[in-house]
Amino acid sequence: MKLKWLFRVLTLFFVGGICWLLVGITINFPPKSPLQKLDEARALWQVKGSPNYQMDIVFGSMMFLEGYRVTVRNSQIKEISEFPPLYNTPTLTPFDDTQDKIFQSSFFAQAILSDLKNYTVDALFDVASQKLADQTTPQLVSFCSLNSGTPNIIFNAEYGYIRSYELSSCSDWQIGGGLLCPKMGECHVGMGVRNFKLLPPN
Repeated sequence: MKLKWLFRVLTLFFVGGICWLLVGITINFPPKSPLQKLDEARALWQVKGSPNYQMDIVFGSMMFLEGYRVTVRNSQIKEISEFPPLYNTPTLTPFDDTQDKIFQSSFFAQAILSDLKNYTVDALFDVASQKLADQTTPQLVSFCSLNSGTPNIIFNAEYGYIRSYELSSCSDWQIGGGLLCPKMGECHVGMGVRNFKLLPPN
């Protein structure tokens, strides 16, 4: 009798595990609208942030990868350097300030900010709030959700700045493999911030 129950339990775990791998499940707890999350992050930045900071911005898609280090003083970008983002200790190259565009797909350039000299924390908050203004609060549990061009934004937990800004038509899930969810080819472009640090006042 005990073996029969053990077999049933193992079967349930096996079938449940297969379903977990095949179906993409996103759990939103507690459910908040994207704009509400952004407002909370912006409030955190206003309390713990600074007008003086440095950060590395990495842009990427399936066909594009580039990195820039920006130094911000008094909320204005004062210095930009390029670097190859795949190296742990990148070699910095001064950015040619006669170039005012990020050379990549027009879709990506239009989706966030095409002028590299505008990539500050505050400017990213502003453009993100416009993109998220019409998004509603997500369901508690969703399956095989598609981004369909709406940004997926992740905020830094300590300071609140935008740590990741991604646009995708790929299937999006947080739990489960989602192997049965529909996928597209060149479906992802994004921007990530790393090596962020606050700078002392001038």
